[in-house]
Amino acid sequence: MAKVTYIAFLEATDDGYGVSFPDLEGCISWGADQTQALENAREALSLHLEGMAEEGLEIPSPSDLKAVARRLAEAYVERREPTVYVGVEVKAPEAAERVNVYLNKGLLDRMDRHARRRGVNRSEFIALAARHYMGEPSKGGASHFPGDADTEGWVEHPPILQE
Repeated sequence: MAKVTYIAFLEATDDGYGVSFPDLEGCISWGADQTQALENAREALSLHLEGMAEEGLEIPSPSDLKAVARRLAEAYVERREPTVYVGVEVKAPEAAERVNVYLNKGLLDRMDRHARRRGVNRSEFIALAARHYMGEPSKGGASHFPGDADTEGWVEHPPILQE
């Protein structure tokens, strides 16, 4: 999977450090110290991009450093407080496509309950189940749901017809 690097602004606050991404409105984070702030920023960036992909929104390309430097200078003039910038690298999300499926209501209810117990949404559940059925690893490399120590609870699936 490809990686992407966005520039983040790191600003000292009264109780820690705030992080914002000038290319991604609303993508912000915070940490008690610089290390925690940057770890949280990586998670916030990853989740923000994945959410945009799931919603079918266009993900903007990262700005070049000159454009970010201009914004950094403008921010300093506005607030008269020092701000630094850092590059935050994450895996680029895969393109997603919205689909409509018709499922038995009882099956859908069971899927939703199972997904909630596993801490994933319906789309993630379906994708993980499909990958498992096809014998492919999930996005995180595991062939089962996050939080599962093993594949206990999985029912062996019938053989798949070869294409």
